Amino acid sequence: MIRLLLTTVLLFTLGDAWGGCSDTISSRGTKPENAIEISDGGCGHSELMINESYRFSEQCSPYRDGFACKRDGYTSLAGATYVPVYDAKPACGGKKPDMRYKCVKGCGKRVPKYLYVEPYEC
Repeated sequence: MIRLLLTTVLLFTLGDAWGGCSDTISSRGTKPENAIEISDGGCGHSELMINESYRFSEQCSPYRDGFACKRDGYTSLAGATYVPVYDAKPACGGKKPDMRYKCVKGCGKRVPKYLYVEPYEC
């Protein structure tokens, strides 16, 4: 639960003053043009970016424990809503369940069904 809270808080509070690195959230998609990566570029950006081109905070907003992206957004996440789900598979070879985001609204062929959280530190 703490990891979920931390991940969600990081998604929406990273700003110019953030000095740490965050987890990467990604999906390869069924087509290369639908691939998604949400990250700070390994500390290369001052905030979370979608595919290193669009500010996450300008494309998406908090929704319950997950996030919802604007319908008129510029990525394949446009119009999609994601909530966290937990897998039985341990993260990083540990004992905690792995977390991913599942599309629950606005899902379609171009929208990844799942976005996987890849921990920055294992």
